[in-house]
Amino acid sequence: MLKVKLGNRYRDKIHGFEGVATMRTEYLTGCARICLEVLVGMEIKSASFDETQLEGVSVRQVSGGPGDHVSRSEPK
Repeated sequence: MLKVKLGNRYRDKIHGFEGVATMRTEYLTGCARICLEVLVGMEIKSASFDETQLEGVSVRQVSGGPGDHVSRSEPK
């Protein structure tokens, strides 16, 4: 079974929807749903799929921390 890692890119095998995994929800029944998001123009499209339906597309880790875009220089 594929273990989804948030920040990596996945494709739903049934619908072909492809995006970055941004959220994992696990239910009492043991079912895990993964939210995939993709930027289309100026709009974010998202959809949730069963974890077992997904296949990995890219393992490049996407970061989204508040300071990730800021370059910092070390004090001298």
